[in-house]
Amino acid sequence: MVTVTVAIAAWNSSTTIAECIRSALDQIDVTSQVLVVDDGSFDNTVEIAEKCGARVIRLSDNGGPGRARNVALDTASTDWLAVLDSDDQMEPWRLRDMLKIAQEHDADVVLGNLSRVDEDGRPIDGLPFVNGPDYEEPIPLDLDTYIVRNHDPHRRGALGYLKPLLRVDFCNKNGIRYPTETYNGEDYHLMLSCLAADARVIFSPAPDYIYTSRRGSISHRVDPSHIEPLIQADRAFVAQHASRLSNLARKVFADRQVMLDRTRYTEIVLQSLKRGDLRAAVSALAQRPSAIGMIGAKFLEAGSKRLLSKGCANRRTPRPSGEFTITQRGGGSLLKGSSGGGTHSSSTSTERDDSGTSAPR
Repeated sequence: MVTVTVAIAAWNSSTTIAECIRSALDQIDVTSQVLVVDDGSFDNTVEIAEKCGARVIRLSDNGGPGRARNVALDTASTDWLAVLDSDDQMEPWRLRDMLKIAQEHDADVVLGNLSRVDEDGRPIDGLPFVNGPDYEEPIPLDLDTYIVRNHDPHRRGALGYLKPLLRVDFCNKNGIRYPTETYNGEDYHLMLSCLAADARVIFSPAPDYIYTSRRGSISHRVDPSHIEPLIQADRAFVAQHASRLSNLARKVFADRQVMLDRTRYTEIVLQSLKRGDLRAAVSALAQRPSAIGMIGAKFLEAGSKRLLSKGCANRRTPRPSGEFTITQRGGGSLLKGSSGGGTHSSSTSTERDDSGTSAPR
């Protein structure tokens, strides 16, 4: 029976880590070695993880999801490593089926589809996140295809959200590790590195990764300073691999740069307003007037969800007056992190976002 390391980066995840670990240990026809890398938690995540039977590596400070996952890659002694967020779960057959696809296609990486549920485990739309006629069978992905389809204008699901099953030897031989300078979009950039190293990457259509969308407050937003490293990482990748990218892929990166920059200024404006600094908000908006549409959309989203929350007031504890509620999980409209108790302290915002595009809706 094949043994797979299941790497879980965790930060203050005490409310979700037990179910997460249990789903990893309950894999059928596969032996799971669950490795939790605690990224400086100050709750009892470590104690719960150890009681659940996981091996735990405890980091003294919070360095972000990339660093934590790199520790797991450095530690893994198995041929394969699967990535699982601390507030997500896997169906019992996920690893078995991904390994089968890897064997059939001689793959270095398998990207498995996901399904979205709410905090109570109820399906959000009942559909695979990545769907459509192009995604009904396992398909190979090259660098250009991955970049372009990750930014599919028809929003059939950005590939950058998908969690990989990695051949550890391939990563080690090619020096492939997660970026540590970014707190968002780390899965997307890992896959760019794999594909640039000519990894054989296969998409698996089965939605067997259970992705939990959580609600939170507008007061918990991404740090605008975390967006600039994403912009720089994109620029560095394009500069290094420009000769391998099609005109369309280069345009996708250019459009993404514009949107990341716009998102950064949107966050500056919203956070300035949050702390009552109207002058700073006006100054930021004056620098990027193109952000006005995104800012308006954020307020409309927050307001509509506040109205929905009021509609359920008789069945739930009322929220404090003046609080907007918006879907959260840790990333930002162009970013990603995690949460649950959260995967990482520096990556919370309106939505978690692995892909570097907009978060799952």
